[in-house]
Amino acid sequence: FKTFPNINFDNKKFLDIGSGCGFPGLAYAITHPTSEIYLVDSSKKKTDALKILISEINFKNNIHVINDRIENLAHQSSMRNSFNIATTRAVSNPSTVSEYILPMLKKEGLGVLYCGKWTDKENKNLDKTLDFRKKLKNDGFKVSELIIKERNLANDGTLKLLLSTNDYESIECVGIPTERRLTACLSSQVGCPMDCKFCATGKEGLKRSLKASEILDQILFIENEMNRKVTNIVFMGMGEPLLNIDDLLLSIRSINNDFQISQRKITVSTVAVPKMINKLSAKSFQILGNCQFTLAISLHASNQKTRETIIPSAKNYQIKNIIEDCKTFVRETGRRVSFEYLMLSGVNDKLEHAYELSNLLKGFQCHVNLIQYNQIDDVEFQRTSLRNLQLFQSRLVNNGIAVSLRKSRGLDKNAACGQLRQNAKNK
Repeated sequence: FKTFPNINFDNKKFLDIGSGCGFPGLAYAITHPTSEIYLVDSSKKKTDALKILISEINFKNNIHVINDRIENLAHQSSMRNSFNIATTRAVSNPSTVSEYILPMLKKEGLGVLYCGKWTDKENKNLDKTLDFRKKLKNDGFKVSELIIKERNLANDGTLKLLLSTNDYESIECVGIPTERRLTACLSSQVGCPMDCKFCATGKEGLKRSLKASEILDQILFIENEMNRKVTNIVFMGMGEPLLNIDDLLLSIRSINNDFQISQRKITVSTVAVPKMINKLSAKSFQILGNCQFTLAISLHASNQKTRETIIPSAKNYQIKNIIEDCKTFVRETGRRVSFEYLMLSGVNDKLEHAYELSNLLKGFQCHVNLIQYNQIDDVEFQRTSLRNLQLFQSRLVNNGIAVSLRKSRGLDKNAACGQLRQNAKNK
């Protein structure tokens, strides 16, 4: 219900299929006492337990517990075209939803379906899932809060999408394919407040944060357009994820449970906001039960003065304090931290900077990603030469720092963050 804050869930008729222990049906009953709830499960043991639980709790709702299969209920005239909302996690095939559950939803008003685990590791059901989404649209159901505004396909197969929101804002997401994986680069906000001088997104400031549903929609669009299952997630698109921490973690929970993508295949990138690294680990344990995703710090400098030059908001968070908070993160989670270092010619790419960076990170469980700069209009920074980049990398390696060079993708098609959105506005 938090995922869809703009929808009124009061005074509705709610169908929870495969209720098991009673969630989300009982959660809905507690928070929406004026609604009528139907809890359905084929296991008599589970429905008997539900009846005992309901009898011991003073629910104000009219709650029905039904021990039956959905195939049988769907043929009852009293059930057809009857419910405002249907949720299920017990259905493994989209055709079951189409044949039995959709006819039970009212044609007018609200219909929400929450169905997980339709696609397995071999992608056997992906085509069925995509066809089912198309059928929902054709039948008049709303399956997304976003629409595609523009597509850019690079020569290397990287796909960048410009998506329009309900309030006519624009966000970007990117699908980055290799032979074995498809990485989705997701946005967490419309715009960004951090004002990084090398970034197209920061030039226009922050409009608002994205809801979890809007974050998850980006994955679905990438899968639909590329006809492949996303295997890895990086929150490296528009926005500062730690300034949208609740919806960030809600989306990660769904990515784990519903998209079947483990936390270890998720990276959360942040410029670093005071007190928020510690809050991220604490809230992750509360909401996710653990904290196993990779934290990536957009450091981009080896000293405070240089960092403030390219990231003005850095003046609020000293680089030495960032490192201390990252060390705490490693102790609490057991996960190493990655440091993103964008190589800018003449700014942060000298050997003295490599020496400073080595001393800053020495004796610390971390990894450095060196990134080649994607040039954007109206920005003075230039890409470092390949020779300088290799010398910088060698100095870090010789000083005992784990380092890798991230290959740039989609260079021929508005590769920089926010560039597609910016160019669309300028048309």
